[in-house]
Parts: sequence; C-alpha cells; structure tokens
Amino acid sequence: MASNISVVDVSSLKPHPNNKKIYDTSSLKFQEGIEVLKKSIKEVGLLEPLVISNDNVLMSGHRRFRCLVELGIEKCEARVVSYSNELIGLLEHNKTRVKTDSERLNEIRLLEKELVKFRKMGRPLKGTTAVGTTIRKQVSEQLGLTESKVQQLKRKDVELEEIKKHDKSLFNQIKDKPYTQIKKAHNDVMADINMVKEFKGAYTRKPKAGLKKGFNILMDRYKPSIEELYVVMKERWTFTLDDKLKSLLD
Repeated sequence: MASNISVVDVSSLKPHPNNKKIYDTSSLKFQEGIEVLKKSIKEVGLLEPLVISNDNVLMSGHRRFRCLVELGIEKCEARVVSYSNELIGLLEHNKTRVKTDSERLNEIRLLEKELVKFRKMGRPLKGTTAVGTTIRKQVSEQLGLTESKVQQLKRKDVELEEIKKHDKSLFNQIKDKPYTQIKKAHNDVMADINMVKEFKGAYTRKPKAGLKKGFNILMDRYKPSIEELYVVMKERWTFTLDDKLKSLLD
C-alpha cells in the first residue's frame, strides 16, 4: 500500500460512497463533534493529513474534510495511497474508531457482500485472510471481532426487526438499550405471538392448548370488551348466535 503526501484542492476530494452507509454522519452527537473539531482546526490547523485514493476518494478523514469545507479552507495535505480494495481500505482506516452496534453491523453487511462476490468469482478478496475459511471467520478477523460477537450483532438486528414489526412503541423504547434488554423484549413479544408462556427461540414447543386455555391466552393478549366478543362471534355464527344465546339464558 504505497503512499505519498501532496497538497490538494479540497474541492477536488470526494467522500467515499460507503462511508455514509456505514458510519453516522447526521446525528446531533456527530454534529457536536464536528464543531469541536472545527475549533481545533481553526486554532492549530490540520494536524494529520487526509488519506485519499489515486482518484481523490477519501479513505480516512471524512470528519476533517467536512470541517475544511465548512471553514472554507481551499487546500490541505493529503496522503495518496494505492489500494487493492477500497472497501477494505476504508474499514482498516476506521478499525480503531469507537462505533455503535449499528455501525458495526453496517460494516459486517457490506464486508459479507464483498466477500461473497469475490468468492463467487472464484478468488479471495485481497487484503483478507486465506481461502478455505468461512465468511463469518473472515469478517470477524477483518473487523477485529470474535465470531460470536459478529453472530450476536446479526441476531440483535433480526430481533429488533421482529420487535418493530409487532410492536413499534416497544421498538422505540428498546432499540438503544443493552442487548440483554433487547433479548428479553424480543422473547416477550414472541411468546405473546406464539401464545406460549416462555419463548426459547425458533424451536420453542407450543403446548397443545385446549379451548379454555387458548381462549384465556387470547383474552389476555387482546383484552376485548364483551361487545367486541359479540361482534366477532356474530360474524362467525351470523344466523344462529342470537337464538343460541337466548336458549342458554332461558
């Protein structure tokens, strides 16, 4: 990965297209960080050159680049580096960055997609580990995560999507909580949907509920009024319900 430092026009630089797909570029926390960095650049200048590819695509320094643009600085130093694969380069430059779980998951998704693409072409992706290993192992080694952590992040994403699908209010409450709380919320939602007391994953055995037990589960779940129950029953037994109820009450 050969490199050299040059002075470049800030206007000629382009953010890497995958950067905003992976990393936060719009939150309040991100913007606050930009303001702090702008103040530093105004006071002491750009201490570390940006890193760009041969065609002026940013590989490292997207936040510094944004500060330069907002401050109206026209030229800056940049280290020009040749990459065999720009996605791997982008991930490598962000390896020590403090990331949210969402950002890590975005890294996993894009890297998996890239690895699968090269595997289908019959050759390994340059910059990754040797052929013969699983995609998950390659991803974990490239991103500096354990395989179990990669799996947990992917499982967390699936569980949040299932919570969101069935209970958007709960999703908004739980989405940024620790995984243990997300897992519990997911199990509660899935237990409710599957009408079981406790959800233990995809292989949860559903008890054969009798009419009374099944009815009580549905009542606890939907909490309908007597009027709502009557409407549902009337739809099912349109012509016989009223006479049957009358005979039972007589």
